[in-house]
Amino acid sequence: MSRIVKQRLKRTGGFSFIEIFVILIILSIAAAAAIPSYKNVFESLRLKQSAEDMVHYLHYGRTRALIRQNSLRLAVDASEGTFWLEEWGQKDGGEVDFVALQDRWGEVYRIPSDFELRTDAAVVDLFRDGRMSKAVVCLCSKEECLSVRTGIILGRAYVDPECESE
Repeated sequence: MSRIVKQRLKRTGGFSFIEIFVILIILSIAAAAAIPSYKNVFESLRLKQSAEDMVHYLHYGRTRALIRQNSLRLAVDASEGTFWLEEWGQKDGGEVDFVALQDRWGEVYRIPSDFELRTDAAVVDLFRDGRMSKAVVCLCSKEECLSVRTGIILGRAYVDPECESE
């Protein structure tokens, strides 16, 4: 090989600044196009997680009602976007009514503020024999809605992609 060819081979071993710059521009455009779709995926996951949290609250309440042989209910405040478990018991003043649980399951669960909570029932009753009252609670984001349904089959609560009440 001639000396000139060897020198050219040595010089062309890397990328020039312009080539790197063009690649960075192409990658930036691709990332900018992909970000909105990732945002929708994360919002959908947050919505599904909120619905699953409500189902877990219902299943825990059902199990607690069966074990303790005491009625519970899941209270839902749609205007505040919150829900919590209450147990039939004695209040501080001595009267008997539903009172919020005192453990971590009695804490008020707040759905993310950019979601909407709609329901046809302010409470879902959880009976000592494992039954749940029939209810549909809808959780909606800007793009999609999920519903938590109860009472169709004994003690079953599940997430449904449809949000119309029955």
